[in-house]
Amino acid sequence: MEANLSKSLSVKGGIACSCGGVFFRSNNAKPDCHATLALQTCSHCGETSDAVLFIYGKAVSWDYQDHLVAQFWFKTLTPSRADELYSSAVALQSVLAVSSR
Repeated sequence: MEANLSKSLSVKGGIACSCGGVFFRSNNAKPDCHATLALQTCSHCGETSDAVLFIYGKAVSWDYQDHLVAQFWFKTLTPSRADELYSSAVALQSVLAVSSR
């Protein structure tokens, strides 16, 4: 799963936050949901950026600009909601892959 996380996440390591701190990569896990939230976190103020939610190792949700979509899903995730989100994301990604050919 780590290889999939690395490919989907833009690394900010060493980039300074507006507060003067430095962003570092962090992962939060919900094992009962088979979910991992990968994101960048400021070492000083705790600001987060570039979050990606993975379920069963597949990227299913991303934060977009000021919309913390992946973080919202992670905070509210239950095992049944994780399975529903995973199924929906996989189905949508399959349709988009076919239509882009």
